[in-house]
Amino acid sequence: MPPLIRLVEHPGETVTFAEFCAQTDGPGIAVDGYVSGPSAWSKDGPHASFNHHEGGRRLFTRATCEQARLAVAHGLWDQMLHDGVPGAEVHVNDADPDVCTAVYVLGHPERLDDVAVERLVAAEGIIDTTAAFWCPPSVDADFLAALAWVYEPCFDARAAGRAADAPGLPALIEAVIERIEAHVDGRGGSRPAWGDFEERGRRGGVVAVVEHGPYARMALRRAGIHAVVAERRAGPCRHITLAKASPFAGPDLDRAYGRLNELERCGPDQRWGGSDLVGGSPRRMGTALPLDEILAVVADCAFGPRRPRPALFGPG
Repeated sequence: MPPLIRLVEHPGETVTFAEFCAQTDGPGIAVDGYVSGPSAWSKDGPHASFNHHEGGRRLFTRATCEQARLAVAHGLWDQMLHDGVPGAEVHVNDADPDVCTAVYVLGHPERLDDVAVERLVAAEGIIDTTAAFWCPPSVDADFLAALAWVYEPCFDARAAGRAADAPGLPALIEAVIERIEAHVDGRGGSRPAWGDFEERGRRGGVVAVVEHGPYARMALRRAGIHAVVAERRAGPCRHITLAKASPFAGPDLDRAYGRLNELERCGPDQRWGGSDLVGGSPRRMGTALPLDEILAVVADCAFGPRRPRPALFGPG
């Protein structure tokens, strides 16, 4: 029996795992950032959170859709039962490709061994984990064009200035799931995978840009740019994404979030934040800070001084 899933939207909101458990009566799953902090599980409820944003090292943590796939494969729905029937409320606060793919795999345990599903989840997982700076060589131009078609509703909403964390998330997620189903059944379409950028400023190795298209960061990487402050508009709000290609170099984004929260005087429920590779301004309110000030803060938040290396071998 397929699990019964009911999507519950919380546009732009974030809660702790304890708050999520307290507010959810019965089986509940939070995906990709509605619950802040590392992924978590509680047998009471039961409750699960799949996340790879705050409090972790993104490159060493599976994307949310990959976490969900493994959880389903290893008995999640044996534990999440209501009157003996597998099912749960699935709580979301936005609708990016990772969220949509996670919801698909949660709702289709019978398809997880399909090669087409495995390839889709693996590709989206890598692209999302690396903040879209990189995709594996196995994702050739044709497959990237198929992915661009699958996730087109998300990209079009963003391009039209409709934030992916605005009301109406269930309809957007369902539209993408219909395309995922078409793709894995061999009925999907394709569109050219597009991405470009405009440079707006530069300080050190950090570049302020306006991104055009979902694969702009792959173009940035080809241009030798590995750390960005990306500005976009969503309705009346102005949002900033901070992203970099490597956890081993570039600005310390955790330090940058802290400094920007001080400058913005953010309240506890709307703050700058994210992972060590990608994050940004408060989800609902965006930011009022000038772009050049944000760029200066990020560029100045370099990693601390390197410690002397210990000798590999002692004397003698």
